[in-house]
Amino acid sequence: MSLALKAFAWLVFGFVITALPLFLVAGTLSWTAGWIFLILLYGWLLIGILLLLKYNPGLLAERMNVSPSNQKTWDKV
Repeated sequence: MSLALKAFAWLVFGFVITALPLFLVAGTLSWTAGWIFLILLYGWLLIGILLLLKYNPGLLAERMNVSPSNQKTWDKV
């Protein structure tokens, strides 16, 4: 899986995980403040991902690595 596709998949997953509790508690999808929050938050994340893909893909790959092999056990917790 390419780095761009993996980053986009994480972005979509994060959007869903964030939006689900927001709109479930609100009880409606027509909550304007919730949509503004999500658009601003994930818009900036998308811009950051695109910039990292262009200028420093190694840093993006490192930040997306959930459990690096050289990470100490106590740090994983």
